[in-house]
Amino acid sequence: MLYLTQARAWAAAAIACGAFGIGAPAHAQQAAKYPDKPVRVIVTWPAGGAVDVGTRAVMNALSASTGQAFIVENRPGANGSIGTEAGARAKPDGYTIVVGNTDTFAISPYVYPNLKYDPVKDFEPIAPLGTLPLALTLRSAFNGNTAADVVRLAKAQPGKLTYGSWGVGSLGHVGLALFEQAADIEMLHVPYQGGAPATAAIMGNQIDMLVTQVPLAESQQQAGKVKILGVTSAKRSSLFPDIPTIAEQGYPSYVAEQWVGFFFPRGTSEQFVQAMGKEINAYLQTEKGQTQLREIGYDATGGSAADLQGIVARDNQRWSAIVKEKGIRNQ
Repeated sequence: MLYLTQARAWAAAAIACGAFGIGAPAHAQQAAKYPDKPVRVIVTWPAGGAVDVGTRAVMNALSASTGQAFIVENRPGANGSIGTEAGARAKPDGYTIVVGNTDTFAISPYVYPNLKYDPVKDFEPIAPLGTLPLALTLRSAFNGNTAADVVRLAKAQPGKLTYGSWGVGSLGHVGLALFEQAADIEMLHVPYQGGAPATAAIMGNQIDMLVTQVPLAESQQQAGKVKILGVTSAKRSSLFPDIPTIAEQGYPSYVAEQWVGFFFPRGTSEQFVQAMGKEINAYLQTEKGQTQLREIGYDATGGSAADLQGIVARDNQRWSAIVKEKGIRNQ
């Protein structure tokens, strides 16, 4: 009779838990329905760029797979810092995703002295999207075609060669500052208010060098507007295997990669992190996903939250060192 009484008590307790929505079954039910309303996605760069277009491709796929809207909100400014700060302050309920990249999560924290977010403490990594292959380009009338040519001319006239960027403290800036360090040369940095005016400057032979996305660089080279010096990754891009790396031209320490990844505000449930990461990687592993992103210019790797955490840690170490050495600051 004691066992029967206990059994009835446990059954009654289980029913009560179910009625009031508490206990493990309710949590499982909640996770199973996630997401059950629209998700805000903060892109910290202007609409139409590779980060924005790649993000929209992923979010369109997630909308189809989950049945919920993923609403992209462009919040550009200050090398992506404005939108990233807004994401750090968002409610950690699984319904705000922040799109991060090398600039916002590994460079800006060391360039902006009054930055109001911490890339490690304020965010939960979800999954990496992949990398956007970058190239160092030369103006079409530049007197040389290789890294050795650039170094020779720079050493002959220190501070004479110019390189542009899409802003002080951007990857375009510190990426070429890193090349200066690797080659032991000195050049003059010319910052522009965005990628478009910097691109116009090199195509007009107003600056000597510029970091740009490889698909754009290829089209400009075919039009006779620039010359590609090499890609900035550690290895040749699988998307552009014929273009040599800067590393293989005698500077093996030189790596400047633009990665893109997805984050939640710190404190978001691990269940939501895993669920969203699973959805993202499911799309990235499809032939359709790979094709769509390749056309935009991505090497879409995907990966786990731990993978993205490792990428952030690695690049914070890499870029903080060169920013400190060069004294790069953006007020």
